[in-house]
Amino acid sequence: MEIAPGIHMLPGTVGVRPLQLSLLVGSERRVLLDTGCAGDPGGFISAYLAEIGLKPTDIDLVINTHADSDHCGGNAGWRRLSPRTLLTCGEADRTRIEVPTVMWAQRYNAYAAEHDIHYDEATHAATLGMLGEAQPIDFTWRGGETLRLGPDWSVEIRAVPGHTAGHLAVFDPRSRTALIADAVHGAGLKSLAGEWAMGPTYIQVDDYLRTIAAIRGWGAEQVLGCHWPIARGAAAISAFLTEAEQFVALADRALLGELAAHPDGRTLREIILAIGPQMGGWPRGMDLELVYPLAGHVERLAAQGRIVVDRTARPVRLSLPVAAAVSRPTRRLEGRVAIVTGAGRGIGAAIATRMAEEGAQVVVAELDAASGEATAARLRQSGHAAFAVTTDVGDPDSVERMVAATVAHFGPPEVLVNNAGVNVFHDPLHMPQSEWERCFRVDLTGVWYGCRAVLPHLLARGRGSIVNIASVHGFQIIPHCFPYPVAKHGLLGLTRALAIEYARHNIRVNAVCPGYIETELSLVYWNTFPDPAAERKRAYNLHPPGRIGTPDEVAWPAVFLASDEAGFINGASLVIDGGRSVLYHGEGEGT
Repeated sequence: MEIAPGIHMLPGTVGVRPLQLSLLVGSERRVLLDTGCAGDPGGFISAYLAEIGLKPTDIDLVINTHADSDHCGGNAGWRRLSPRTLLTCGEADRTRIEVPTVMWAQRYNAYAAEHDIHYDEATHAATLGMLGEAQPIDFTWRGGETLRLGPDWSVEIRAVPGHTAGHLAVFDPRSRTALIADAVHGAGLKSLAGEWAMGPTYIQVDDYLRTIAAIRGWGAEQVLGCHWPIARGAAAISAFLTEAEQFVALADRALLGELAAHPDGRTLREIILAIGPQMGGWPRGMDLELVYPLAGHVERLAAQGRIVVDRTARPVRLSLPVAAAVSRPTRRLEGRVAIVTGAGRGIGAAIATRMAEEGAQVVVAELDAASGEATAARLRQSGHAAFAVTTDVGDPDSVERMVAATVAHFGPPEVLVNNAGVNVFHDPLHMPQSEWERCFRVDLTGVWYGCRAVLPHLLARGRGSIVNIASVHGFQIIPHCFPYPVAKHGLLGLTRALAIEYARHNIRVNAVCPGYIETELSLVYWNTFPDPAAERKRAYNLHPPGRIGTPDEVAWPAVFLASDEAGFINGASLVIDGGRSVLYHGEGEGT
């Protein structure tokens, strides 16, 4: 089946599940992705080639996407059919792919010693039969290479670890097709009859989440995996990727919940058999296949200090840490990844700085590349972890790329500060339509794009905080400022709606509502008056303290709301205006 010009899907099976391999047919080079199990080269692969007028010897290159029996088990058989074909794979997977006994020991039997979870002898023999004979690889890929298939067609080799360390995908820019093999598993694998067959089998959790985020940013128009229906269109692709992220979040919650119910600890086998029914609807006999992802979750949670692993016991026992023994970080955002939009100057730069000082790894998401990089550079010079990403918050693709860059650079975000905004002030009936759209594009829709891109990562992590920088205009109407307060009222509604929607997922969404703050924009505004000093004084006198706020006086509350100290604050809107909004503005105001 040709799913795009020159790209074929070869339909096969592995047990009760579909196995869909890919073939790229260019004018200069023909490339097969994976060789299936030991018997597949002479079976459905050769049969499909014959249908389109090709022979195994017409294939120039095989790319094993990853180390698994149904993806590289046919290598030795393929070499016999076509000695000229070059066999290749991801560098990190090479040894396992070349030597079946290593694959067995390091993948399929990896949990026997510590967790007493292993296959029986019949499955051992069957798996070695699927893996075939040892077969050397000719060369390896690292990801980032371009492969020419013809004078007007090249594809990109991309690293997508998580299921295995060396997993590869192929992206075709011409048709926007992503051939991802087993890089993303959705909520599990189904049988040929459409019934759930087994759960996901990713292993490296953070790598897996980074891969999901990266694929979101590719702009693919169709995604083909080896065991799932083709996902066509942005909505279907996003739904599949979100399913995968939600399974990761569910795995963390279920594992931690089971340990919370058993303070004396549990083995991984006991945990899997207990939580299997809530993880998916596959046959209960397949629950122990969850050892692959859940062992990965155990290592990740242990590294985060959220569980204790007793490796002196056999099987290994897992438990929650004793609360009194858990040390509190000296800095409030220690080790967390925080995205701050509009952080090139003013309030955004102050928030980025204070979050970095509190231990966060900060992503400066800024439309103006120069100011964004300047903020990030200042943070790095002060010894903090920071990098800048040019971001247009009103462009959903730009936001998705920014989040993908965050995941690739630091890992999944845990804090998002939606600070970017524009002041749009008009007389309603004399306002151009373009100004209405400019205001809402940044001040409301842009915030939603940021939340939408980051929420799957917070769900996967099982916690997180979003802080939206709103305004006192969300509460008080000031004449001649239309439509800015309309957008800010909407932003408060968005904040409250998301806060309730995700509260049970340990995700908090709050708003900070600054009043008059002394920033570069304030200085620019005052300088439009004949007497800037007098206008500044007038602004000061409008406020009970006789001054206006500073960027830091917005930044510190944002840090607080992002931290665990605000763990029970959700859906709140914190007004920061020196008390002006509670002052009765009667006769003599400002004197």
